[in-house]
Amino acid sequence: MFHLDQCNVRIVQDQDVKGLISMSKTIWDGHDYIPTILDKWLPDGHFFVAEYHGKIVGCVKLSLFPDNSLWFEGLRVHQRYQGKGIGKLLNEFAFNYANTLKSLNPLLSFEFCTYYMNHESLHMAKAAGFKPVKKYYVFEKRGVRKMLEPTIITDFDISLFKQHKDYIPCGWQAIHNNPASIDWIKSKCTVFQTPQGVYLYGGLSQKNVLFLQEPKYDLRKELPYFQYMYGASKSIEIIIASKWKKHLDTIQALGFKDWEGPLTKPNMLVLRK
Repeated sequence: MFHLDQCNVRIVQDQDVKGLISMSKTIWDGHDYIPTILDKWLPDGHFFVAEYHGKIVGCVKLSLFPDNSLWFEGLRVHQRYQGKGIGKLLNEFAFNYANTLKSLNPLLSFEFCTYYMNHESLHMAKAAGFKPVKKYYVFEKRGVRKMLEPTIITDFDISLFKQHKDYIPCGWQAIHNNPASIDWIKSKCTVFQTPQGVYLYGGLSQKNVLFLQEPKYDLRKELPYFQYMYGASKSIEIIIASKWKKHLDTIQALGFKDWEGPLTKPNMLVLRK
């Protein structure tokens, strides 16, 4: 019988890597990205695990982003131990820790991003006082054979992102649209240009192409440039601002879709407290 009071939440240690990888194999049919970013998260700090009788059964990560953003991410519970209160335990620990950081820096805002069908995460977020502040469409499509090399842009400032008020999605992380974010973006993302458009390519592990302007052009011609950024990847993922909803039919006609099927409403939500 499982006893939640015997579950201990603590800061991660190097020897936890094996347990984290083992746990990740039980999540998302073994396609969890956690193993691919452990080398970045371990030295970064603010990374915690839930341990039960010597076994890693959950984890959660807090990341400090530019402009006083404290980002909640990486909440995971081992499949075998889901539904036993571990997620709530990790959340409570993370919030207590976050409040300690906020006492040192009152300007901190608490933020995170989640999938619109992640009802458990949304329920816990609402109970904790989070509210949706931005919504996006994320689509996936099988890769294409042809590749064309785009122009990489390195000399840019925050004005490049004027179509994305408040937040700039970098994969499933959303950075404040603020001059303080430029160095972060340049170090972790790539801006590229095609004959038709300009895009941001980035993400923690699972990369996405963010449209930096309204897609009023022939999107089919953009696919080889997207594929070049992904290399030999079997799929392409794009992010579209919710204000460009009128282009959804065109996008989905090219084979882009949500993991659950056709999209009619935004599936990526940014929440803030």
